[in-house]
Amino acid sequence: MIMRCYYKRFTAVLIIFILTSCSGDKAQRDYVTVGVQSDVETFNPLFAFQSLEGSISELLFLSLLRHEWNEKLGKLESYPMMAESLKWNEDGSSIFIKLREDIYWSDSVKCTIDDVMFSLAAYSDPDIKSRGVGAFHNYVTDESGRIDAQNSFDRISDYELVINFKKGAAASYFDLDYPVIPKHIFGTLNTSQILSSEYNFEPVTNGAFKLLSWQKDQSIILGKNEKSFLNSDSTINRIIFKVVPDYNNRLLQLKKGEIDFLEDIKPEDAAGIEEFDNINVEKVSGRQYDYIGWNLIDPEVYRNTGKMIPNKFFGSKKVRQAITHALNRREVIDNFLLNYGELAVGPISSIFKSVYDTTLKPLEYNIELAKQLLKEEGWIDVNGDGIIEKNGLEFRFDLKIATGLPRREYAANIFNNNLKQIGIDANIEFMELNSFLDGLFMRKYNAWLIGWVIPIPVDLRIQWYSDFERTPLNLSSYRNREVDSLLDRLEMKLTEQERNQIFKNLNYILHDEQPFTFLYWVDNIVAYNTRINNIYINPLGSIHYCWEWTLK
Repeated sequence: MIMRCYYKRFTAVLIIFILTSCSGDKAQRDYVTVGVQSDVETFNPLFAFQSLEGSISELLFLSLLRHEWNEKLGKLESYPMMAESLKWNEDGSSIFIKLREDIYWSDSVKCTIDDVMFSLAAYSDPDIKSRGVGAFHNYVTDESGRIDAQNSFDRISDYELVINFKKGAAASYFDLDYPVIPKHIFGTLNTSQILSSEYNFEPVTNGAFKLLSWQKDQSIILGKNEKSFLNSDSTINRIIFKVVPDYNNRLLQLKKGEIDFLEDIKPEDAAGIEEFDNINVEKVSGRQYDYIGWNLIDPEVYRNTGKMIPNKFFGSKKVRQAITHALNRREVIDNFLLNYGELAVGPISSIFKSVYDTTLKPLEYNIELAKQLLKEEGWIDVNGDGIIEKNGLEFRFDLKIATGLPRREYAANIFNNNLKQIGIDANIEFMELNSFLDGLFMRKYNAWLIGWVIPIPVDLRIQWYSDFERTPLNLSSYRNREVDSLLDRLEMKLTEQERNQIFKNLNYILHDEQPFTFLYWVDNIVAYNTRINNIYINPLGSIHYCWEWTLK
């Protein structure tokens, strides 16, 4: 207890020293300060649900593979990292892994193949409730989805392993793509103890960096791991994540040189930052889009009876197409995003060049066409009050939006006026975030405005497959047998050309049916001090592999 108190006092002194020294002689700084809005809840990659948690765990814990973004081809490329070599058998049903023998945990214990097997099993264990639960369908598993280690793993030595996949599975490198955690630490705990373990906050790591200190809601300080094979003499000694909740304060500190790296810059601030000689501004495109979600079933009937009947407003494809035609999405891109974005034609962005269908075009802004489509579906203003109706039902609905994001508030006002022009009354209702999300996952809403970050590699099953139990993120209750069949085919062994065509077919169907009104892809604007060299801003993450950064 005495030692723990001493450690905390020492940590506080260390933080004060490092953070106050930011205003000193910048030429002597051997660290980079990254400005962040909020803190993490864990350092354990098992539970890295937030974006920042994932980025930091990537620096602390190694994976078998490393990934690079090939911008020319618009796709991910994978290479060995913890693995010295990887070799598939002829039919792709198993893979041989040879682990590097120069990897150590931060407590000096050597990293072995036992850590790899333990980690994969832990990610798959539903009792642990990790971010990987349900993702191991290519492995041999029990009924709960937990990896059957006896039939999946053939341990050859401390550094050699064969993984056998389920018969007929289309296994790939991504089935191995999980940060490895130490078995000698977490293997001593019951599964129910892992979520609350102190090692989630004082981690034993094997990555390019190690945790030096963490002051909740103030800073996270990572130090260079001298033992890591990833590092060189030029690797940055420390990465400091400085928690600054207020956006304007973060921006001011960037301009003053107290923060070296900042993302999510507002479009209206980008031009002003570019005028600073010591700051570079770049953007990451094609990862996040905003959309209006339409509940395709009646939410009240579903909650009360479990029956799925078409939504009285949005059950018709033609109505959804009409609404998309009525919304002036370009106005938001031009006037709010200041062209840091592009119109969306579906859930796949143009950066994924091999699977993106260039023949598809966004539905044009056309009020008259929207009116015509609604009329064809029987929606007409019978009494002349400006609101269209059908069978005595006026077209009025609530559009739910979480508070706190000016872009969506701005867009909602424009879209509200657009809808009035075609006789639809949309009541904009702003909600506190947690309440908004609770209602969203309970399928309470008819319509909502929110954003989505597309995973790499592209995964459409999690949003569009008809099995709501297995895909709870299918929030619009979308059901389409052809889409299900195409998604199932992606789980099979296919050529790259066949796989690419399936994605294009899926995008075509979703573009045509408009279960969402896909609004626009939003660029992440990133600014960083010119003292940072060898930095590559790409869709995999702004601080992706920052051990490769160097300082002037």
